[in-house]
Amino acid sequence: MDQLKIRVEDIPEQGMTLALEIAAEEVEARLSELEGEPLSVAAPLTIRLQLAPTGARIVTRGSIRTAIRSGCARCLDEFEQPVNEAVFTVFAPDSELDRRDEREAEALNQELYSGEEIDLWPVVQEQIILAVPIKPLCREDCQGLCPDCGRNRNQGSCDCGRTTGHPGLAGLEALRDKLPR
Repeated sequence: MDQLKIRVEDIPEQGMTLALEIAAEEVEARLSELEGEPLSVAAPLTIRLQLAPTGARIVTRGSIRTAIRSGCARCLDEFEQPVNEAVFTVFAPDSELDRRDEREAEALNQELYSGEEIDLWPVVQEQIILAVPIKPLCREDCQGLCPDCGRNRNQGSCDCGRTTGHPGLAGLEALRDKLPR
């Protein structure tokens, strides 16, 4: 993704706007290089960023948009999870910050760059990954699967004869049935 590498000297003093659309397949291929479960990208990545120089630093703000295919944590159905994230990062030359200040720089949304170009891909990649929830839900009121028969309860109730109540109270239920009414 060479289009996300910007030469610092090419950024005019008044700043510049970067508007890109990158194919879903290309984004998915780059994301697959990461360790962990691969992400399935369902829509092109739309990037709109303003880059403004402030001395040797480059202030970057804007947004990214795409969609990720996920499996619902409750019903296991596949669905598209929209990603619409704001981006704000300050790129500072690595010569400007002392190594002991690296953790402080990360806390302040700063990235270090060396040489004559900045690479926006790590920032975009981070925003995509952070937008994916730990337990994705196809919808907020997802009913999930029946624990007895496995039917998707979003598609209707099941007739598996699931008993209500806590299984530890089954003995009391039997005793209740023996009591006169």
